[in-house]
Amino acid sequence: LMGAISDFIAAFERDYDKYRIIEGKVKALCETALQDIEFLWQSRMKAKESLEKKLTNRIRAYEDESQNVADVKDLVAGRIVLARWLDFENVEKVVNQIFNVRGRTQHPKQGQNAVNFKSRFRGYDGLHIYVILQGPSDQQSWNPIIEIQVMSAFMWGFMTLEHDIEYKQLHGEPHEDLLSRLDLLKGVANLGEIGLQMFDKQFLPIAKLSSSQGDVNSELRRIIRDVATDVGLDENDKECLRDLRLTDPRHDKERIEASKDQLLEGSCSWILGDPSFAAWWTGDDSRLLWIHGDPGKGKTMMMIALIAEVSRRLNDRPGSNVLAYFFCQNTNDDLNTTVSVLRGLIYHLVDQEKKLIRHVRKSYDKAKGRLFGDGNALYALQEVFLDILKDPSLGNIYLMVDALDECDSKISELLEWIIRKDSELSPKIKWLTTSRNEPAFLERLGRGHQLHTSLELNSLHLARAVASFIDYKINELATLKSYTSKLRVVVRKSLLEKAEGTFLWVALVCKELRKVRQQRAESLLEKFPSGLEPLYERMLDRILHQEDEDDIELCRQILCLVTLAFRPLRLEEIAVFAKIQESGLKDLINQCGSFITIREETVYLVHQSAKDYLKDDKRRAVLYSGQEDEHANIACRCLEVMSNTLKKNICNFRTPGICLSNVDESRIEAHIPFHAQYACLYWIDHLKQTTPIKQKSLLWHAGCQVYEFFQRHFLHWLEALGFINRVSEAVLAIQTLRSIPRSRMSADLFSFVNDARRFILNFRVVIETAPLQVYSSALIFSPQASITRSLFAHEMPKWIERPPIVEKDWTPSLQALEGHSGPVNAVIFSPDGQLLASASSDKTIRLWDPSTGASRGTLEGYVDWVSADPATGASRGTLEGHSDFINTVIFSPDGQLLASVSSDCTVRLWDPATGASRGTLEGHSDFVNTVMFSPDGQLLASASSDCTVRLWDPATGAWHRTLEGHSDFVNAVMFSPDGQLLASASWDYTVRLWDPAIGASRGTLKSHLDIISTVIFSPDGQLLASASWDCTVRLWDPATGAWRGTLEGHSDYDCTIIFSPDGQLLASASFDNTVRLWDPATGASRRTLEGHSDYISAVSARRLSTHRMKAV
Repeated sequence: LMGAISDFIAAFERDYDKYRIIEGKVKALCETALQDIEFLWQSRMKAKESLEKKLTNRIRAYEDESQNVADVKDLVAGRIVLARWLDFENVEKVVNQIFNVRGRTQHPKQGQNAVNFKSRFRGYDGLHIYVILQGPSDQQSWNPIIEIQVMSAFMWGFMTLEHDIEYKQLHGEPHEDLLSRLDLLKGVANLGEIGLQMFDKQFLPIAKLSSSQGDVNSELRRIIRDVATDVGLDENDKECLRDLRLTDPRHDKERIEASKDQLLEGSCSWILGDPSFAAWWTGDDSRLLWIHGDPGKGKTMMMIALIAEVSRRLNDRPGSNVLAYFFCQNTNDDLNTTVSVLRGLIYHLVDQEKKLIRHVRKSYDKAKGRLFGDGNALYALQEVFLDILKDPSLGNIYLMVDALDECDSKISELLEWIIRKDSELSPKIKWLTTSRNEPAFLERLGRGHQLHTSLELNSLHLARAVASFIDYKINELATLKSYTSKLRVVVRKSLLEKAEGTFLWVALVCKELRKVRQQRAESLLEKFPSGLEPLYERMLDRILHQEDEDDIELCRQILCLVTLAFRPLRLEEIAVFAKIQESGLKDLINQCGSFITIREETVYLVHQSAKDYLKDDKRRAVLYSGQEDEHANIACRCLEVMSNTLKKNICNFRTPGICLSNVDESRIEAHIPFHAQYACLYWIDHLKQTTPIKQKSLLWHAGCQVYEFFQRHFLHWLEALGFINRVSEAVLAIQTLRSIPRSRMSADLFSFVNDARRFILNFRVVIETAPLQVYSSALIFSPQASITRSLFAHEMPKWIERPPIVEKDWTPSLQALEGHSGPVNAVIFSPDGQLLASASSDKTIRLWDPSTGASRGTLEGYVDWVSADPATGASRGTLEGHSDFINTVIFSPDGQLLASVSSDCTVRLWDPATGASRGTLEGHSDFVNTVMFSPDGQLLASASSDCTVRLWDPATGAWHRTLEGHSDFVNAVMFSPDGQLLASASWDYTVRLWDPAIGASRGTLKSHLDIISTVIFSPDGQLLASASWDCTVRLWDPATGAWRGTLEGHSDYDCTIIFSPDGQLLASASFDNTVRLWDPATGASRRTLEGHSDYISAVSARRLSTHRMKAV
């Protein structure tokens, strides 16, 4: 207990000055609210010594329920004492004017001599206002004492109970249950938990202060948020939060609200009575609700209304419930990826509950900003997100995501992950999503057990909401354009007839009506067709039939750029790419106003449906040469922009060793303008979208624009990407070029691209850390024959008189995957080739992206779940990471599971997509040496030094049976291709065959004279090969157990063997530093592959090409 108080006091002392600032701001704002009423401010903040002493005393004696946490309450508190006496009516008037009073009661302690005005605002970290009017009972004048305290949610709960007890004691003993709850709260408070919660949270006042000078409450909210938002975070936490933040969903919500028409009160209230929403809100089994409808039906504004409603409900209930939301937007790269969704939700949660930062830090401390920005961020963030959702300190968690259809294709993976993880997570986690009626979402979210609401099936409710919206817009127009009563009726009737339940149609038409005089309104309305698509057609026709042909072409270019860009473009970017004077740009954009709008100097399409319309290949009015050719034009312009902007040391640093972590972002933005950043990142994406003919014109023909750019600016491009922390985009860009058929690329460019790939993969980490080292370390240590080195030899530092001796050419090694701190014992690819797993003696498994070399996560010591004995309910233990060397790692056939075995005698299962633990299989009494999935993934076999093989159900972790018979360590197990046989190899010089379905022995193969290291079936299952320390490989008939031949030739242990995919070759790798190829049908040696200088640990199954691995 004393330790908890010490921790609490230390935290309080650290942030004492912040609380003083808050108190001062509260006092100043109260002065504004009270205006000319004279009052005395009494600070209630405790000094450190006083607080520590009183809290210590509270532990020793709980004497007074109403005072046991008073000292904690007064951490940030002040008391207003009015300097004059007032009659009761005036007092009540003043108090009601200043505060949102919710009735008054007789004060429980003062009796008739005091009145207690309770202005208690339910919600988290509220501003509690406690008003006591004291005065003699025989007088009609009162002296108000107003206490203002910034409190946590816990304190709100305590004071509510405290008040109930005090009041009920006037009328008899309170209920025993109430007293027990108070005692529980009292104990927690005395442990200092309340103090820790106060430091973990933001102080967000929700008192409704108001005065004739305006809304004081909003200013108070802003001040306290600004002062206390980072209370409880150290500098490393703040750095992590800054790197995590891609966007703040709260700001996105404000931007959307500002860009759209006002949400009319009650227009979305029908959804609250919808059975699906009610089931989602109240039911434990209903955790995901999907609201879907066609474009323009108001889904986003409905989401905003639901966010407000859920927020209100959470504010009305005490506890640690939390809401996080995200708005997807196809036209914004920060809002249209699944990674963005996860970053936004995690940031929103952590920014509200600062203690959750520890879950992010666990992964962030290993990778820093790359955790959120590389090509593998999705998997790392899923892992972090899962940890947060399982945090026991959180109550109900409400997660709301708008416009799933405007996110990238990986959103389907996230939805599958959510549905798959649903059974693991608590019922307290609720999802609410919206999207269009697209097949992908209908398939995943429209299933029978998922809640969903169709806007089309609620057309009556929708029609009423649209009618209210029409009335609102007509009132706006009538005020602006002085509509007569008759015109109002005509306009309303026309809008109602043509709107077809679409808010967007109404908004676009009314936007056009604002541009014309009232006399033309009726005739213009007659020309507007029903439906969004016909309306878009008419608006585009008007843009393309202006009098000035130059303006028509400029408008077309603007619409083309905004439609095809991979993120929203700033005004200056459009001016550069379209070669338009920025001074006249806004006028041109206003002419395109039916499709695009400007917010904060950035141009956006008015709606996703507008983008879909403009991109439709059936129409060539804007993209008249076709999307592919327009993408080619933008790609060429990007190359031109980069050629004119990029140069060596673009940010003008004095030292080449400057690290990115020490560079101020404002300096980068000043020297690498946004249009250059866009060009660096997206030129390859535009090139990828072009036709084969256009690609060939850029990659092959005389004066090849891409090769010319690379010859002059390849290193400048890598430097720029390094400074904007996007080097991984260079890896992907070069891979995209390599995927283009060679027939479309000149020989020089083809050779350079292959060399550039090696250059980037080898020096990616260097460039990410210190971008200017691309001219130093990267060039200097490139091989002599490197094309990149030759092209840019003049960029090497002149002060290096004697360069290091380097290899003549690139080695077979593409790149080194670094991160393990101990020997690497096993590596394996996932079935789809998208992941590589490595197992190490450092007790960890690392996942890698084999295409870029980026880390996808580390599996180590994750605490996932606690299983219970179904008979007793007792805990069976917490499942944590391996505690000893990891010997083998393997993917399941479908790639959904990863199994690892260790010298800690366990097998562990993992989710490779998230890194989460899926279970621990315990039972072996000695080292587990290897593990193997059956071909159908229904069984898992583990071989151990306890002389046994165990069979498991990988889906549940249940043990099936133990196969006993070997008299020494079991080194290897292998299923036959049809799964009907299992072979095990042992130190007892034998191979045993088993029926895995029943566990029966099918024979013992004896012939080897030493330990058997490996056993493997041929692809057709007709042969079984075993490799031994007796320097031989033996072939067997698995059906009969008959010996089929012995392959001799190695002069040292055979450690591994593998069949070619067609079964026509067998490769054996040995401690004699050679690989031998054999014909398994005849036993004849085909050839010997020599070159290794140490023993060979592995051989590839795909092309039988060996991997050099340093001996450990």
